[in-house]
Order: sequence, then C-alpha cells, then structure tokens
Amino acid sequence: MVAGRLGKLGIIRLGTAKIDFDRMTIEGEAGRFSVEPKVLRVLQALLDRQGEVVSREDLIDQVWGVGFGGDERLSRAISLLRKALGDRRGNHQFIKTIPKRGYRLRTLAMATQSGTGDSDRSLAVLRFKDLSPDASTHFLADGLCQDLTNMLSRVPNQRVAPYTTAVQFEADKFAAETVARELKVRHLAIGTFSAIERDIRLRVSVVDAVANQTIWSEKYHARLDQFFEVQEEVVQGIATAINSEVEVAALKSLLRRPAFDLTAYEHIQAAEAQRWAYSRDASERIITHLRSALDIEPRNPLAHAALTVQLAQNVTSLWTDNPAATFADAREHLKKAQALSPNHPEVLTATGILASMDGRADLAVPVLERAVELDPNNPHSRALYGWQLTCLEREPEGVDHIRSAERDAPHHPRYGNWVNYRGYAEFRLGNLEASLRAFEDAAISLPTYYQGFLNRAHPLVLLGRMNEATAAIREAIELEPRISLQQHIANVRRFSFQAPPGVSMNDFVDLLTEAWPE
Repeated sequence: MVAGRLGKLGIIRLGTAKIDFDRMTIEGEAGRFSVEPKVLRVLQALLDRQGEVVSREDLIDQVWGVGFGGDERLSRAISLLRKALGDRRGNHQFIKTIPKRGYRLRTLAMATQSGTGDSDRSLAVLRFKDLSPDASTHFLADGLCQDLTNMLSRVPNQRVAPYTTAVQFEADKFAAETVARELKVRHLAIGTFSAIERDIRLRVSVVDAVANQTIWSEKYHARLDQFFEVQEEVVQGIATAINSEVEVAALKSLLRRPAFDLTAYEHIQAAEAQRWAYSRDASERIITHLRSALDIEPRNPLAHAALTVQLAQNVTSLWTDNPAATFADAREHLKKAQALSPNHPEVLTATGILASMDGRADLAVPVLERAVELDPNNPHSRALYGWQLTCLEREPEGVDHIRSAERDAPHHPRYGNWVNYRGYAEFRLGNLEASLRAFEDAAISLPTYYQGFLNRAHPLVLLGRMNEATAAIREAIELEPRISLQQHIANVRRFSFQAPPGVSMNDFVDLLTEAWPE
C-alpha cells in the first residue's frame, strides 16, 4: 500500500528542523533542503508509526510498492532524511537503525503546525494580576496560572511556554510583542483574579502578539469550590481560540479531575514551593504538606504521585533511617495514584522516577517516554527521560533532551536536579570533563542540596584529581553532616548502571574510599 498524499501533514517540527510537506522542504541547523516526494513519503510512513520499529520491507512496500526493487532507494532516502534533519553519523537522534529489524523514528519534540508559521499555536500564560483584598490567597492566583499552563500544554498540537519562565514577565510592564518574542510564542494569556470570601472573579484574555489584537476574552464569577470547573472552562476557551479544530470532548477527557478542596490544593502548592531551596528539611516539609493534602482528599492522584516521588528521592538522598520501609511506602502511594489516574502524565512520571530510583532504567524509559508524548511541554519529564535513556542505552541524545529542558525552563524549581541528571548522563557516556562541569553547575544552581557537591568527586577521582575530590566531598559533608562513606558506596553500587565505559566498579569504589576525608 503506497503512502497517502503529503499535503495532509502541512508543517511539522522534529527537534529544530521544520518539515513542510506542502513545499517539500526541510529546514534546520543543517540548512534548507528541497526533498523529493518519495523521500518525504518514507518520513510520513515512519511518522504514521512513530516510536515503533518499521521494517525495510514495509517501508519499500508503502512507498514504492511490491516488486519495484526499492532497497537501494530506501537506503538513499534514509541517508537524505538524516542529512536534512541534522542527524550526525554515529548519533542518529531522529531516525535510528534497529539492526536486522528496520528503522524507528523518535518524535518526542514533534509539534504539528499549520497556517502562517511555527508559532500559530504557541502560547504563554502570564501571571494574572491578583486583585484579592486578602494577601493570604495569593497562592490561588499563582496556582491557577500554573494549572492553566500545565493543562494547556497537554492540548494536542499546541506549544506552551513553561510557567516558570513566563512568570518573569508582567503584562502591564512589557509590550505584548516584546514578551511574545522573548518567550518565542505568538499568543499571550493575560488576566485578573480576585478571591473574596467564598467567591472568585476572573477575567481572561488571549492576545495575538503578531496581529496585535485580542482574539478572545471572557469573565467568570463562581463559588470557590468551583475553582477546577472554572479552570476547565478557561482552558477550553483559550484552546479553541487558538486552535479552532480542537475537540471539546477530547479536552474534557484530558482535564478530568477530582472535586476541588481549597486546603488540599494549598498544601500541594506549598509542597512544590519548597523545591526552590531543596534540602533535607525542605523534603520533610514537602512530605508533611502532601500527607496533609491526602488526609483531606485521600483520592487525589497528583498528591499520591508527588508523595511517591519525594519518598523515593529521600531514599536516594540518604534522608531516611529505614530505606526499605520508605521505598515500600512510595510504592503504595504509586499504586493508589495509578488506580485513580493511570494515564495522567504526572502519574506516569512518578512511575518512571520510582523505577529510576530503584535502578531500573529499563522500566523507567518506556513510561517516561509515554509521559513526554502525552505532555511534550513538561520539561521535568523530558529531563528525566533523557537521563534514563542515557543510562539504559548509552545514547548521547539523552543529554540533548536534558539540555532542552534546561533551555526551555531555566527558572523551574527542579532546574538544579536536571543539571545533576546531565552530569550523570555525561558520566555514563565517559565524558568526564563535561560531567564535572555539569555537577559544578548543579552545585551553583542548587546550593542547598549536597548531591551536586558530592557528585563532583566522581569524575574527579577518575581524572586523578584526588585532592579536589576530597575538597568536594568535604563541601558536601558541610551541607549534610550525616552522610557516610558506607552509605555513599552503597548508593554508588546500587546505581552501578551509571558507570562510564571501561570502569571497574571495584576500582571506582577504591578511589572514592581513598578520596573520602578522615
């Protein structure tokens, strides 16, 4: 069966490359290429089964038909596509050869486009102006905007700027065109919010910064316990204003959530805020907030997922006196989250984190890949996926995923964790100097968390810089006096899959032991 007409696909993106199926061009860092129809049909066939392995026989059958001897033509088409997409020899980021099976297209960065340009369906939610007389409700306005960003990012074919980056701009202090250019989006969602006793009032507008006009505006007045319902109405209004093809029924299935409880919501927001100055004490406050949220709302899947993550991280950070019991507790909360909302991106991400903290990159990669597919604008899932992909397959493209998260959301509270992930990934690849630089950056980005300081010792001992390694360990111990050599060695052995090529684990442990201060 020969692949269908190309024009149906319009314009899509793969990484930094833009593929225009109407004009039959591919444009990106490698330059601009005119591509013949059958070469694009090979790409279309791979897109139709993105993430799957497609055999050479199937591709030849779909593009050239049976009996037309397309074997050499297919090899040439794959070579041309790789060149146009910027795939480097030995590091095929997009079209991967699966020996003796065929090809697989990785399309995690893909966003379908149409119309006048790449930004037609791109958006940033700016912080709403809070007009509430009581300053204690400020978390509601900020939480509203964060939630809107997260929900809108899951709308198909729509790119949304991370809220932690967009929040740096206030609508009444910058021209819309300036903000849109800085955030690389076309549309801005702006508004005002007020909470008075048990009532909320909201006004939201969407501005097309290119056309310099408001394309949608709405007012809302509801009871506070209708907070989530109002959010859903706003998401539907914004999404349909930007993308008239979006289906309201599909949106509702994406946005379905439990009933709103103000106090539980406040605890979840407060828990996330603790990540700005991450430490042992902060982790304890996070757990306290999340357990309080679950006391109030025991069937909240996102609270269960967040608690899963924090408990697992406490085991890895050596912040628990009983790792086995803490990890078992994390598993129980994950089971509850999965039972309540198995396909929610945050639940899938928690599943991937628990698997990664258990040293099971083979289990983490598939669920994190699914989380990124469902919510491609979530930089945390993307960074985690990149780290685990590198651990599992020793693939350099994993580092690219982490760097893209850092680039897209430099103000995210988990940014320092991503830089640590990059350090682990570079270490796994054997790039010791790059790993050291990443861990140094992590220590700067997250100065309250000891891991970035301690991790610097890993590449340093392999580089033979023992005095510097000892100094790095001392800095870590100043931040976390309770860590011991025995605990750290146990952790290193548990994560032995992160070891660089050609390094004996026993030799590595001996070097760390030698560097550990008396």
